[in-house]
Amino acid sequence: MFPQTVVLPNSLDIGTFVKFLQENNIWNIEEPETPVMLETMGHRWIEPTPLAALAVALCERKNKHQAEVDLKDFKGARHPGYFERMKFFDLLNQPSPVYPGVHHDPSGRFIELTVFNSLKEVDNLIRQAADLLGVDTFIAPFVTRALEEAMRNAVQHAGEGHLRLVVAQRYSSPSARIHLAIVDSGIGIRASLFDKCESVVGDAEKALRLSVQAGISGKRGKTTENYFEQNQGFGLHL
Repeated sequence: MFPQTVVLPNSLDIGTFVKFLQENNIWNIEEPETPVMLETMGHRWIEPTPLAALAVALCERKNKHQAEVDLKDFKGARHPGYFERMKFFDLLNQPSPVYPGVHHDPSGRFIELTVFNSLKEVDNLIRQAADLLGVDTFIAPFVTRALEEAMRNAVQHAGEGHLRLVVAQRYSSPSARIHLAIVDSGIGIRASLFDKCESVVGDAEKALRLSVQAGISGKRGKTTENYFEQNQGFGLHL
């Protein structure tokens, strides 16, 4: 079987990522078990969101469909060390083409590609994200709450057996900014909620009772001290 060649462009940010997906659809192909060869010659820059999406897509092909992923030519990239430091090769269970060197504490600088599958793991990652954001103490709770909700949605609505990743990086120059990406390979919120709503369609009272049922938006799991988890699902159908 001939491999599907995926060419990484010179740079890959959120703006160019849509075009990249149109030209290199590594999610929806007729034969997902087709081997994938990543062509990186001349590649010099990638942002966290495309990095996470690329990692999720390749992992899905490799782990779910047993497709071979070929990274042998990765040294053609200008900065393969960035992929190594963000755990891209570890995630794909592939040998790194570069020597890892000394890894310094990433606290306050970045969050490497990290798999999360439970609400407890979300709580731990939110604390890391709060340190990374470094925003005003008044704004911080609102920002971290938004991140928490997005990650919880991935846990509760992706479905069984799907990969969920979070990655983040803080840039100090030329313009200070923070990039944080949450990516999963799941079925999506719409499909997940429709599965739960079919039993109450056309019955306003049942829909109201369903909307205020704690845990309706996903698997309940073990109760934690997190206030939002205690009340998850409230107002979902109001």
